[in-house]
Amino acid sequence: STALSIPDNSTAVSIPDNSTADVIQQTIPNATQSWQFDSSSTAVDVELEDGVNGTSLKLEGEGYLTEDVTSTIDLSGLSLSAWVKPDYSQGSPEFTVLSKENAFVLAINNNIPPQKVAKFAVFDGIKWNTLESVTTIEEQWTHLAATFGNSSISIYVNGNLESTLPITGIPTLAVNGQLKTATIDSISSDADVVIGAYLSTKKGAIEASNQFSGLIDNVNLYDSLLEPTQITELYNQNALSNQSNIDATALEVLVNA
Repeated sequence: STALSIPDNSTAVSIPDNSTADVIQQTIPNATQSWQFDSSSTAVDVELEDGVNGTSLKLEGEGYLTEDVTSTIDLSGLSLSAWVKPDYSQGSPEFTVLSKENAFVLAINNNIPPQKVAKFAVFDGIKWNTLESVTTIEEQWTHLAATFGNSSISIYVNGNLESTLPITGIPTLAVNGQLKTATIDSISSDADVVIGAYLSTKKGAIEASNQFSGLIDNVNLYDSLLEPTQITELYNQNALSNQSNIDATALEVLVNA
């Protein structure tokens, strides 16, 4: 048999001894905003190509998409999900998958250390809080996810939780004149959500940086904190139904084998 198998580090789905038993699926809320790239969007120098689910967004280090998602101005919870296939032969030192100025960034390191790992960062009003994946992101279809909530951030690769970072808060001057650490329970920004780049405003001008090179598909943004089991299910939804398009990290469940 040439069937793909579950990666050694994956606990995405548990198959009961009784092969006829149903696999229990997690309930996932509707995405606040979803980009499937089956039709044209607000874009600069972008094109579509075959992806994990129909067509995907093809970027060559020069394009990006923007969208004004008003529900993301003030977030107490955030979850991001996307399929990516980076092309490390060109582009910026860092590949931005999804970002919002002075709020959050989900990206992949290209040629800056540590190279070819995913990272997620949120801005607490003073500094960026960043964590990185353990797994190297290869030039093949890979599912990335990241969450913010309960004063911590987490990053996932192919449905597996890779790292969690508590956000300790920022020093704040209290009424009595004493410094105290304020808990970071929300992130705020009225900037657009951007796919494929980070846009920053400097002296009234918008500058694009860290532009993505490769393919991006099935991008979802949730204004809530998804649980690890829900992130795993997001991965399984495409890994199970699009095996022919996923490389060796795909998950295949064999029934009655």
